Amino acid sequence: MKRVIDTSSEARDIYRTFVDRPSKKQLRFDWTWPKTMRHVGEAKAQMYKSNKWKKNLNDWEHYKHIAEDYQDCYITPGFLVSNEDPNRRLSIYGPQVEFERPMPKHFAILAPCKGVQIRLFDAKGRLPKGDENLYQVDVRHAYWGGAIHPETDEHFIFLFSNEAGVGMVITGDSLAITKDGIVG
Repeated sequence: MKRVIDTSSEARDIYRTFVDRPSKKQLRFDWTWPKTMRHVGEAKAQMYKSNKWKKNLNDWEHYKHIAEDYQDCYITPGFLVSNEDPNRRLSIYGPQVEFERPMPKHFAILAPCKGVQIRLFDAKGRLPKGDENLYQVDVRHAYWGGAIHPETDEHFIFLFSNEAGVGMVITGDSLAITKDGIVG
């Protein structure tokens, strides 16, 4: 089965919709989509800075999208580390998931990441209530990407860096990338 499918048209449309201007270039990245990721819990908010809708492209604004509906959060091994000791991985729970279907070859770079808030499964695989197991993850030198899955037509967002590739994927039934930003 093909691992990636050409989605250049969809990527350009997502970018144009999100920032309200056409894309001017296409970049190449050396990473590939992970074959497996761990479903670690629920994404609660995505933070980013953007110059979307701005005539002056040096005019950046900070945004925080608070999830309006349930969003699944998947991570690659070693993505979550301790703030106090970056060499120590955090204990995470949840099923390992194979990404068997083909993935998009092209995606839109949405914005530099300022952080993400997630609620992690506990050791019994449950989502705690309230603020328990709610973490803010600060990610340096990473970007939010957006794509449409080539088989399911579902929007999803993900964190990536040039050096490490994809570290996190967020999906949800109502998640979408619109002219208003990330919604759902």
